[in-house]
This record gives sequence, C-alpha cells and structure tokens, in this order.
Amino acid sequence: QKWGIEIMFCNDELNDEFNEMYGKETESENKIAKAIKLTDNISSIGIKKAILKDENASLQSVIESMQISHSSCILIINNNKITGIFTERDIVTKIVSRDVDLKNEKICDYMTNNPEILQSDDSIAFALNKMIDGGFRHVPIVHSISQDLYVISMQDIINSIGDFYFDDIINLPPKPLRGTSQREGA
Repeated sequence: QKWGIEIMFCNDELNDEFNEMYGKETESENKIAKAIKLTDNISSIGIKKAILKDENASLQSVIESMQISHSSCILIINNNKITGIFTERDIVTKIVSRDVDLKNEKICDYMTNNPEILQSDDSIAFALNKMIDGGFRHVPIVHSISQDLYVISMQDIINSIGDFYFDDIINLPPKPLRGTSQREGA
C-alpha cells in the first residue's frame, strides 16, 4: 500500500506538471480542435494574393516588383492566363553571374513555363505533395469561386504549423537538451 500511495502522488505530480505545460484538458482539446489538418483546404491557411506581370515585361520590372512587394515569387500571365512563374530561385540560377541585360530581356525567356496550378479548395496535403514531388517552393492557386490568383509557398505551410505550436516552440530552452557527450567508465 505504501508503494500505491507513492505512485498516486507521482501520477498527480506528473498530471499537475502536464497541465501546467499544456493547460487543462479542455484547453488541450480546444488546441487540438483548432489544429491544422492536412486535409484542410489550401485557403484555410491564409494564402497570399499573387503579384502578376505580363510575359512581355522586362526582367528589371519584374525584379523591381518583387523587391517592392517583398515577394519571392511572381506569376506571369498572358491574356489573363498563367503562363509561367518566376521566383528568387530563377534569379539565382538563371540570371546571377551571367551577362544579362535586365532592361531589354523579357521575363518569358527566364520564367518557369506552365507551372502546376491548384484550386483553393484542394487540400494542404495535395499542395505539399506537388511541392515535394516537383521540387517547387511555390504553387499558383486559382480561387474556386472568384477565379482570383494566389500563391502558396512551403514557407506559408511551415508558418501555419509554427503558429499552431507557437507556445511549444517559443518555450524551448536556448540549446537542445542532450545526454552526456562522452562515454562514462574506463
């Protein structure tokens, strides 16, 4: 019986510590209810309206638009249809350290043609699948009803997950807790 009391005390202590860290059960249940599910629609995580440029625009005007809007990606259109996507990665891989005349070169020669396009009611899991399978960081989104153009990025998804776990992440110790780095004994 002595052991049973100590175990009960230990369990109560653990429960108190758990409740202090993660809140009471009702708070935990609420947090779980608000969790992002991979089956949720892409639009549920706050996608950004796309910056659009005509495919005959100069490289300089496109890069300036990216700088002004603090955007890492621009959708390229022709006759109101997406014909390409241009990202920071394209700048690094196709323009930097090359003799490119930014004022006279057209974006259509440097964009990624015919990008994968998803609908706003497609699932987050489907967007992740497209990004991972295709090696993309950005995917154009067409709103299912309004037909407005948006972009979702891998960073948007990570930020949404990070927002959900914000308290857990912010309260981590400054360095990871690890066991001893040297073997003990002789």
